[in-house]
Amino acid sequence: MNRNQAFDLFVNMARERAESHENRRQAQIRLFLFAIEIGRKRKLSSEERSLYEKTYLTAQIISGMAHGDSPASSFDRVAAGGITAWLEYEPQVRTWLERMLGYSLDEVNCTPTMAPELRDMVVEGLSLLYGSEVSKADVAKFIDRLEHPLDRA
Repeated sequence: MNRNQAFDLFVNMARERAESHENRRQAQIRLFLFAIEIGRKRKLSSEERSLYEKTYLTAQIISGMAHGDSPASSFDRVAAGGITAWLEYEPQVRTWLERMLGYSLDEVNCTPTMAPELRDMVVEGLSLLYGSEVSKADVAKFIDRLEHPLDRA
């Protein structure tokens, strides 16, 4: 197996892992919306689904706190009560959570990237390992493909 084939193998493994994670996340969102429909005893319109979907992460964290596990595996607290007021209160709850956690909840959905120092160290190490076979720029492109497998693979 040559270098490019080995790099492509790693990128494919990263892509499969990222796709699996995204599929699980989408399934959890569908379950969340289903719980809301059960609680409201009716199907949500596409506009309502979109609004509730935007509140998913806040509900997941609150549910995890209520159950003592994080991330939460169910949304029965959200489905059991307060559903009609959820869209009204979610922005304040989200702001409170972000202040308490010290970071934006939008960052949670982002794929974590390598620290710049670690990235430089890996680029240096791989370029030394492969010698003249691969440039530092090629190694940096490879790492970029690994960090963002669904976007750039």
